[in-house]
Amino acid sequence: MDEDAIDIDIDIDIDIDIDIDIDIDIDIDVTDTSPVRPQSRPPHTNGAGGCGWLLVNYLAEHTAVRPTTRRGARVGRIADP
Repeated sequence: MDEDAIDIDIDIDIDIDIDIDIDIDIDIDVTDTSPVRPQSRPPHTNGAGGCGWLLVNYLAEHTAVRPTTRRGARVGRIADP
């Protein structure tokens, strides 16, 4: 071994912590031609309905029903996934 040689031992320890926070709001508006406000009713297993308003309220943080200019209602759903 050469007398002028230098032996170097390097130990590198890297610790990386990444925290990603994504905040997405989803707004959905549905216009219904019926002037009657939505209301909960028992779901029909034969496909006759009853699930829509229950599902909207389950998924939404807030709901709002506003009248439309063409005789009906607009239902807004606001949720954070």
